[in-house]
Amino acid sequence: MLLLLTCIAVITGLVVFLLVKPLIGVLLDDATGNDLSRTSTICLIAGICLLVPFVSFGTYYFLGAPGIAELQKYRGVDYGTSYRALKVKIAQAEAQLVAHPNDASNWVELAHAYAVVGRFGAASNAMRSAVRMEPGNIEREIFLGELLVKTAGGVVTSEAHRTFVKVLELDAENIPARSYLALAMFQDGQHREAVAALEKTLIDAEQMQKWHWVSFIRFQLAKLQRK
Repeated sequence: MLLLLTCIAVITGLVVFLLVKPLIGVLLDDATGNDLSRTSTICLIAGICLLVPFVSFGTYYFLGAPGIAELQKYRGVDYGTSYRALKVKIAQAEAQLVAHPNDASNWVELAHAYAVVGRFGAASNAMRSAVRMEPGNIEREIFLGELLVKTAGGVVTSEAHRTFVKVLELDAENIPARSYLALAMFQDGQHREAVAALEKTLIDAEQMQKWHWVSFIRFQLAKLQRK
């Protein structure tokens, strides 16, 4: 992975260099006729172009990508934020699963680890196993539904829809399930009904002090009302 990040950084630097090439021409025109001065100018700009992506990807590798800490806080886990720490956590979760493959909690742990690094497809598969082993757990069903939506790029798939319907059968007032089913209504062309359902869910979420979902619903309403 480190090699991949290095390659991406180099390619990004070259792309940036090509984009600022016209600026290089202007700077060279302003430089003195001394070949050393012109060479120094080119080297300086090329160095800056390469330095920026290296610093960016280095920050991701050692400190973590933006939003990872917030995502883990919402999930109730703490795996660290750097790529190295997350990689270690995934390896630990996979090893634990090999040792105890019939423990649903190990599948949940692996799903969380995958989700934090954006491997939503793998996380969905892990959560399917957990739900299959111990059906009827509302939190796990919700997590599975969310992962299915993320895997599909924000689309509430038929499997995700069935999952959220199952959640409502267990808890008719469940905020996450109601939110995603309202989005599914919008996908099916029921625009007014979807917005009305989200607005009602928002009121209930505020009363229940489900602040993460309050923010989520407000964001979704703003998106839908622009369409």
